Formats: sequence, structure tokens, C-alpha cells
Amino acid sequence: MFVSFLCSFVMNLGKDSTHLGLHFNPRFDAHGDVNLIVCNSKKMEEWGTEQRETVFPFQKGAPIEVKPGIHSPYVLY
Repeated sequence: MFVSFLCSFVMNLGKDSTHLGLHFNPRFDAHGDVNLIVCNSKKMEEWGTEQRETVFPFQKGAPIEVKPGIHSPYVLY
């Protein structure tokens, strides 16, 4: 993914749009935020407490690589 033209991007992980275990939203310059990562969760259409991270490892124009992984002794079906 190249992010040179983006103001932000979103990755949502969950059952559906009403149940998200992770809402991951790095913002270069969007919604009044600059170089900020916003994370949240949603259960039954209700957002949880927003987490805001100022450590911002992304750069405009630089490629990013997303490698999802599960680190758990349990098997998910």
C-alpha cells in the first residue's frame, strides 16, 4: 500500500461493521489530527474508549507492509 496521497487510512478487524475488535486509523492530516494514530473498538454499534498514539511511524510516500498475526495458544474457527 502506498500512502503518498492519503490524509488517513483505516483498517477494521471484526465480525461485521457493528462489532469491531480493532479500528486502526493512522491520520497524516485528517479530522483535525496531524500525525496521530487513533485506535478503538465497537460493540453493538457503540464505540469504546478511543486510544490516541502520538508515536507515528508512517511517512507520506513511503510504502507500508501489513502482516497480521495471531499470537495465541488457542485455535480460532
